[in-house]
Amino acid sequence: MTYLDALQAINPMAALKALGIEFTVSGAYLKFDCPKCTMPSIIKAYGEKKNLIYCPKCKASGHIIRLTMEKKGLDWEGAKKFLKECMPTDKVITQKLNFEYDLEYSTQLEARGLSKEFCKKHGIGRPKGRTMLAGCIAFLILDQERDPIAYYGLRIKDQRPVFHKSFSPELYLYNFHSIDPDEETYFTTDIWKCLDLIQKGRQALSNFGLPYLSSSHTEMLQKIRTVVYVKDQYTNNIQKQVMNMGNYFRFCD
Repeated sequence: MTYLDALQAINPMAALKALGIEFTVSGAYLKFDCPKCTMPSIIKAYGEKKNLIYCPKCKASGHIIRLTMEKKGLDWEGAKKFLKECMPTDKVITQKLNFEYDLEYSTQLEARGLSKEFCKKHGIGRPKGRTMLAGCIAFLILDQERDPIAYYGLRIKDQRPVFHKSFSPELYLYNFHSIDPDEETYFTTDIWKCLDLIQKGRQALSNFGLPYLSSSHTEMLQKIRTVVYVKDQYTNNIQKQVMNMGNYFRFCD
């Protein structure tokens, strides 16, 4: 694997999380404290310069593998191995979920304007008991056969995603199992906006808040005759990706 191939294979959000580095998403970039001057550094989340790091303050530059070497005291091969092991799976889940969370309706869901009946129907709620998604709102994920395969969670206090390593957001679109490809379908990176659209009777999809479309997302969206992209903070990034997809699209507020 070449140097560039190695960088493209790494999910920067999963990498920073594994390194214990807090970050925020800003368009096509992730921002985190520079290890040299503690001012905000940026790392490209996708594209040709994916995983390259630059600090506008002290001018320090590098990439995610070098950062891992420094943070973990590893050599080049050791850093690549560490990052590979903490990456989300690159395989679609083929087995049904072997457990079920007891989900309760919460004030957070009510504040979002989602009804109790709607949340129960779609498998959305706060898990009871001590679970990996404790303190989160959990979303049940179904495959094309409408079988449950995973739970995706958002922490209530800060909306950070939480999910098992067997589930990769890059391989799925939320609610894709219910889409009629011949009908107009809305797409948004915001899963809450997606749920609002579904509750209003529209076909809608979400890519779980990623600031880009993965190759799997693109393949799924190309199967739909008309896609309406809801404008949000990542619109400019995604607009560049959909221009050459072939199907009809438009953007709306």
